[in-house]
Amino acid sequence: MRRRIGLLVSLVALLALLLTATSTAGAGTQPKPKFNPPKQYYLSLGDSLGFGLQGPKLSALLDAGTYTPDAFNTGYTDDFAARMRQLRPGQQVVNLSCPGETTATMISGGCFFTVELGLALHVTYPGSQLDAAVAFLHAHRGKVSPITLAIGAVDLFFSDCNFDPDCVASSGLLQQLGKNLQHILTALRAAAPDAEIIVLVPFNPLESIVPGSDRAWLAMNALITRIAAGHRARAADTFAAINGTGRVCELTFICTDDDVHPTDAGYAVMADVFFAASGYARLSQQHR
Repeated sequence: MRRRIGLLVSLVALLALLLTATSTAGAGTQPKPKFNPPKQYYLSLGDSLGFGLQGPKLSALLDAGTYTPDAFNTGYTDDFAARMRQLRPGQQVVNLSCPGETTATMISGGCFFTVELGLALHVTYPGSQLDAAVAFLHAHRGKVSPITLAIGAVDLFFSDCNFDPDCVASSGLLQQLGKNLQHILTALRAAAPDAEIIVLVPFNPLESIVPGSDRAWLAMNALITRIAAGHRARAADTFAAINGTGRVCELTFICTDDDVHPTDAGYAVMADVFFAASGYARLSQQHR
């Protein structure tokens, strides 16, 4: 009986957390994404996952004094771009992603990687990443698609909740994350009304290290997915592909180097998820 009561309480808590996560995203029928094939430019935005960061490689480069952003060329941005170039030869990649970026710093500036560490990005720009993205979209109107966005997970990492789902639910973290994500996607959609926008639904690299943290990630992911849909954006669910298949240790460095970032194989899986979400497979079939 106690076990059944405990399971019921856990289920109720999880449902409450998910309701809290989705409440800020609005209600009603959401417009569906409109399919658009790849265009001249692919714009990659977000945090370290969009950048293609890997902790062991970064440490080695910094120790040797040979850091260059060009060394990080095996991320999902690169793999996804390679798939698209088979459909749209000559497509150019513009990667503005900044490791350590939160939803707040993406809007206002102050990304950890550049401000605190002074390290270069794939593309240098003044001000915030969102301002740079909107400026690029205005300068290349109608020529950019897709736009991928990986943002939100660092908000959870930098919070004081230590991934405790009850703390996450009561702290206001999700409400602020949702508000910021709404701001970001509103700006991107206004600047690129016809572009494919694909938003990362992040995996949980700490699943085996922080018991119960999946609940916090699921709440955040429900919020991200709901808000993305409200802006005619597609969702790339890497949580299902990595956590859902029990491959966290295999596809990230967390179990070997205490690094939360994906291995090359992990980034390849993420690229597959983005490609599947994009719907570009229909173009591959047409080329056969």
